[in-house]
Amino acid sequence: MKPSLPVAALSIALLFAACAPDARAADWRQEYCHGGATCMLLEQNGSTVDMYLRNVFPSDEIVTTMSFRQTAPMENLRTDATFPFTRVIAGTAPVKVLTFTIIDTTKRWAPNVTYYWQYGSIAAKHDAARPYELPFERGKRFRVGQAFNGKITHHGEFAYSVDFLMPIGTPIHAAREGVVIAVEGRYGEGRLEPAYKERNNYVFILHPDGTIGRYVHMVKDGISVKVGQHVKAGDRIATSGNSGYSDSPHLHFDVARVLDERRSTTVPFAFRTDYANAEKPREALWYSFSGDGAHKVRVPVEPSDVRLCRRVVNNEFRECGNEFAAGSKVLVALPLGVPGAYRVKTVMRKTGAPPIVSDFRTHKDWWYTYATAELPGAHSAAGEWIVEVFLDGKKIREIPFRVR
Repeated sequence: MKPSLPVAALSIALLFAACAPDARAADWRQEYCHGGATCMLLEQNGSTVDMYLRNVFPSDEIVTTMSFRQTAPMENLRTDATFPFTRVIAGTAPVKVLTFTIIDTTKRWAPNVTYYWQYGSIAAKHDAARPYELPFERGKRFRVGQAFNGKITHHGEFAYSVDFLMPIGTPIHAAREGVVIAVEGRYGEGRLEPAYKERNNYVFILHPDGTIGRYVHMVKDGISVKVGQHVKAGDRIATSGNSGYSDSPHLHFDVARVLDERRSTTVPFAFRTDYANAEKPREALWYSFSGDGAHKVRVPVEPSDVRLCRRVVNNEFRECGNEFAAGSKVLVALPLGVPGAYRVKTVMRKTGAPPIVSDFRTHKDWWYTYATAELPGAHSAAGEWIVEVFLDGKKIREIPFRVR
């Protein structure tokens, strides 16, 4: 599995143009907006120029972090502000952040300033003590393909990220309440090619503590929410896919905290699961939450997962059932809930026929295993069979099946 990284934090730059308002005018104002997301307003009153910022979003709950840097010395202006400086802008009302004084009102002036911004607040304080809900339906179960500090892509900025392996079309639900701040759903399926790194479909949700939940790799046109919408934990927000820089269907989830106007980092988090009130994700383990309040104990193999199948393709068991033709090959499938080195023994029995036995050990890193049995081709093989499955000497499952 080679999961891709989530979409990078949105960052925009705008260069203030030189300004030359009529020196005889009592007042002058000009607003510069970018992408319908953030705006900067310059307002002159005599020899004073005030600079305001505002967010342009359908919700007052959305917060941005903006930073200002000079691209060249100011022309015909002075200010007490020291560059660079950063401001957190909450809501949509204009906020005054800076005042310039025009040295000579009869001459041209220019701030020569660039600003950058991204969603979220540098003042965010992650509520690490509060667990998140799993980002999918209650009662469903999915395996973690890559967890914190994963060797493939979960390092650096994305160190605290988790990938859930799931088929395309799986409903995705909010892991924590908040307001939707960004969505993308235009792109088709992904590939492991550089051009696809910026083609992720995603939903970003700003949490009350200022962090941002990022859900990535949604299916095309699979977003169920819109910017400015408030969601509760458990609300459906999207449908999983394989968009962007990815070669297998999965959901990437992380919680980001803004470092400055252009950088962010991920923070560690825990999920509420059937196994613990707060559990940090671990690679290769299955995760689920039924909501019944009873904690389960993780076992190497869930007995209900043991099945009889005809083949395995891309680590998935196919053509499973309880009826097989004489002379065919049967796989006794054992998805490992906790990878480890185990002794596996399977015994297929039919009255009057010699048993078919498989006995082997698993590798500590295997996520699944299976025993292969060749059914007899003789007519006498037809009838009712039973397979007993043992793990480390303990019988965990008994499955009846029919040979035709």
